Amino acid sequence: SLAIGAIESFGMAAWRVAFFERTHGWTPNQVGPLLGIAALLTTPIGLVIGTLIAERLDRQKIPDAMIRLCLYSNFITVPAAIAMPLMPTPWLSLALIVLSGVGNAIGSPGQNSAIQIITPNEMRGQLSAIYLFTISVVGAGLGPLFVALITDFVFVDESMLRYAMLATTAVLGPLGLLLTWLAMRPYGEAVTRVLNDEAEQAQRQSGDASAR
Repeated sequence: SLAIGAIESFGMAAWRVAFFERTHGWTPNQVGPLLGIAALLTTPIGLVIGTLIAERLDRQKIPDAMIRLCLYSNFITVPAAIAMPLMPTPWLSLALIVLSGVGNAIGSPGQNSAIQIITPNEMRGQLSAIYLFTISVVGAGLGPLFVALITDFVFVDESMLRYAMLATTAVLGPLGLLLTWLAMRPYGEAVTRVLNDEAEQAQRQSGDASAR
């Protein structure tokens, strides 16, 4: 799910300037600052919202809270990303990019926390490395290429970039959403096992301390 989301996110981001230029006639000088401002605003807003939701779910003792947060994030991001290339005006497309950016950032605290919660201490460095590799290498490497291949070999017309972006999000977005939903139950079970193991360990340590 993480790899699919990274491919979609990086693929869409890499081609946004070209999309606005080919579809709506905006020059890079026009759209570049707007996309920069959007990224500057949406990321911290989404992270704050995501953190607040994560803390609330955690207080409710929901085992699959972090994956649930990622699912909520996808419910915002996927429809916005699918609709964005179809908008009749550049401003509506930009508005959906902002909404998608906020939704994507909302899920970030959940992604990071979900990995750390169920990973043994001695393996957290390795898992963090795999996580970053998935985002920075798989996502950034394959995402732009995926959109380009669809444009060149499926639509065979660079002016059809908007439909290549639509195809990318329409396929990868729902697939990532489905995989996240399927992961909720096994992840919740894994978290429950971890919490039970920690409780047993704490109980044993308490008993040993009392015996001394």
